[in-house]
Amino acid sequence: EISDMDVQELVMKSIGRLTLVRQTFPLPQNTSQRCVRSNHRINTSLCDPKDPKAQMLE
Repeated sequence: EISDMDVQELVMKSIGRLTLVRQTFPLPQNTSQRCVRSNHRINTSLCDPKDPKAQMLE
């Protein structure tokens, strides 16, 4: 049986890991750079942050 404290500790650790990943891999400010790879344009809907489909993929 897991106590509430154990659950809270696990949650805090996982949140800490998530924030570490965000700090290590910051999202690029210029989204157009992320969309062009070796001169091949990726589907623009994946690059447009306003597109709801793109948000679902992230």
